[in-house]
Amino acid sequence: MSKNEPDSDGHTVHQPEYVILDAEEETPQSDQSGELFDTLKALSAKHIPWPMRIAFLFLFFFCLAFAVILIIHLLFHTVLATVTLFQSPALNSHVQKAWKILVSAIVVALGFAIAIFSPTFGLSVMMLYFMLHRDNQSGAFVTSFFKTRFKS
Repeated sequence: MSKNEPDSDGHTVHQPEYVILDAEEETPQSDQSGELFDTLKALSAKHIPWPMRIAFLFLFFFCLAFAVILIIHLLFHTVLATVTLFQSPALNSHVQKAWKILVSAIVVALGFAIAIFSPTFGLSVMMLYFMLHRDNQSGAFVTSFFKTRFKS
């Protein structure tokens, strides 16, 4: 059948002469992101045993308990900061750090809750959050640790 001729049912089929694809293959920005993608592909191909899923369930409950304790701690310090009319810089910075830790704890708990049913996706959610969240506490800790240990 040539171009624009009727088929056996009498319908005219229009076939384009050429197709332009306007997509470029994206390369990973760094070796680290490429390795992360390969690791996630390997994880999704593996079968995760049920004891690992039970461990995710216990870790979810642990993160949930930690978040509840942190909320109580945060409410106390927020009320204390409100009473002092937010005039204490040390208390204000403490409340800000506690909010950041609470958000991280909620993301980790959410990741573990998802990991109970789909381990690859749950761990991916956590890794994506911490990779995109540049000013997390662990990064600041590691940076300060290396600065103090390896002074020039």
